[in-house]
Amino acid sequence: MPLKLPVFIVEGNDLSVYSTLERAQNQLEPHDVLNLVYEGYDAEGRLLSLKVDKRRVVISLAEENPTHAKTLENAIRNYLRATNNPLGDDESCDLNCLVTACIKFAS
Repeated sequence: MPLKLPVFIVEGNDLSVYSTLERAQNQLEPHDVLNLVYEGYDAEGRLLSLKVDKRRVVISLAEENPTHAKTLENAIRNYLRATNNPLGDDESCDLNCLVTACIKFAS
């Protein structure tokens, strides 16, 4: 099963959104990946594997089923609340809706 874009990288309370896998791999710091600073998810809530190969960050799916969808949803909601976006508190906005709201933040 292919990874579904965008890619979400969580670093503590911060959330970064990447429109391509390559952008995410080029933006993440290898030393932070090695120190387990980041958590990554695809747009459906599949956990991503973040590794370093010869000082280059490599991202791949760590699971086939999106067992971390709720974790991603919570991270997105927290980010939207921090940016005063009302969708952060809108319970009728499901994960797909939240992902769509974040696409404008994608680099």
